[in-house]
Amino acid sequence: MFLHPAQRQLVERDYNGAARVSGSAGTGKTVVALHRAVHLARQDEDARILLATFSDTLANALRGNLYRLIWNTPRLGERIEVAAMEAIGLRLYAAEFGKPAFASRDEIATLLKTAAAQVDGLKANAAFLLAEWEDVVDAWQVDGWETYRDARRLGRKTRLPEAQRALYWQAFAQVQAQLKQAGRITAADMFARLADAMPKRKHPVFDTIVVDEAQDISVQQLRFLAAIAGNRPNALFFAGDLGQRIFQTPFSWKHLGVEVRGRSRTLNINYRTSHQIRSQADRLLGPEVSDVDGNVESRKGTVSVFNGPEPTIHSYADAETES
Repeated sequence: MFLHPAQRQLVERDYNGAARVSGSAGTGKTVVALHRAVHLARQDEDARILLATFSDTLANALRGNLYRLIWNTPRLGERIEVAAMEAIGLRLYAAEFGKPAFASRDEIATLLKTAAAQVDGLKANAAFLLAEWEDVVDAWQVDGWETYRDARRLGRKTRLPEAQRALYWQAFAQVQAQLKQAGRITAADMFARLADAMPKRKHPVFDTIVVDEAQDISVQQLRFLAAIAGNRPNALFFAGDLGQRIFQTPFSWKHLGVEVRGRSRTLNINYRTSHQIRSQADRLLGPEVSDVDGNVESRKGTVSVFNGPEPTIHSYADAETES
């Protein structure tokens, strides 16, 4: 319910493009995202707002907090849709193209293994093959040999010379053809098709989109959001922390048309974590974290509003002893 003046400034500000607020765990990013959605709903009584996050569990928590925030003006809630990214993608895809038939991860892994076995000279590790598919081919919706040959493969630690890539591509192309023939898609396929469809609509499905846990957004999800937002002011607002990235390998937002430079701010007051615990936790990361586009998030100025006991640190010889 409470907003620090520094948070309120971010909530109520007008942005002429996409904006991002970051900060370590406990600095109130989610609170800012909630208040931002409510502020935009109050500013424009015709606006349809999407408040999105990574999972259904997080979406349910956001929904509960939103109702707390607007309990005295419940009609605002009718124009703020709270949903996980996957759920909103499914709903819009079904409306545009019909119900999707997804290929499971295990199914794709089996297809990749079979295809790789049929390529002369390709000695592919199954885990590497699947990771290359997920992080490069599927994530970026690579649709041809030249595109794969020139792909930057950000976040992939093993270099692949062109001759090796050519062999891998034979397996990937075969799997793509099999999926297409079976009418199966991946989540990345779904968001890529939606990204292409959204600009063709006469009216955008949402006027404004606020995203919490934005560090875990995928390449095609970002394309999809950017396609809805167009270049309208105040249309995209992200809250997240690069230091808490779990699911996504890094990629350039700017390359996909989402530029937050100059509209990126860091929250520095921690309400949830004691000074002692935060000081220990911050040692796990560098004092600064930067994204692929060079936007820097600094932890150096963060302060906690309360003290607590010093954490006790134990080390153990092996996992069994620790357990």
